[in-house]
Amino acid sequence: MTKFLHREDIYSGLLKTVTEYEEKIDSLRADNELWREKLHELQISQSETVSVSQKSASYAPEINALEKKLLENQKSAN
Repeated sequence: MTKFLHREDIYSGLLKTVTEYEEKIDSLRADNELWREKLHELQISQSETVSVSQKSASYAPEINALEKKLLENQKSAN
């Protein structure tokens, strides 16, 4: 009889532990999903920033040339 009660206690303890760990797994999955979404947003933001800076860099020679022409015109007007 004692052996049966001891096994029953062990079994109920194991069930409780399994339930606790399942809840912890669910919580970690939710946290993981949240962090994945944040990472994705940051990656999108970074790619947009790189895209804008690449466009700016491609226009830089044209802007520099126009600024030089403007300075030359101002000098010749004086």
